[in-house]
Amino acid sequence: MAVKITLRKVTIIAERVLRDDLIDLLKKQGARGWTLTMVEGEGSRGIRASEWEGRNVQIDTLVSPEMAETIMEKVGELYFADWSVIVYCADVEVLRKDKYVGLKTTCGGSNYGHIYGHMKTTIEIDEAKLDRIMKLTGIGTMKEA
Repeated sequence: MAVKITLRKVTIIAERVLRDDLIDLLKKQGARGWTLTMVEGEGSRGIRASEWEGRNVQIDTLVSPEMAETIMEKVGELYFADWSVIVYCADVEVLRKDKYVGLKTTCGGSNYGHIYGHMKTTIEIDEAKLDRIMKLTGIGTMKEA
């Protein structure tokens, strides 16, 4: 059975010209993916109706609460003063936790701790990537360890 986890869905609605910059911001903050939708609407600045402006973009991403706060702060700092942008978040329950936040693994004191010279640290890594690393180093897989 799949495990449920509570994450935050961050939604950014902005002028289309900001699309690539906003996607880069999400990637730099560690978001693993995003969904882009072309949207229309009316807000405090009225309806954006001219053809050359085009439709707004809505970018949604599912991230940890800490990452959501950082993304919202960065969007506010970089875009609120000069651009038509809104950002909000909501708690959501999702399945497949590892797809969004990765697998937390403690190194040291385990069969694969010697890869890191027996240092004790916590890292976030996708389980499939960890299996690949373990196979490449001759250790085996997570199931074998």
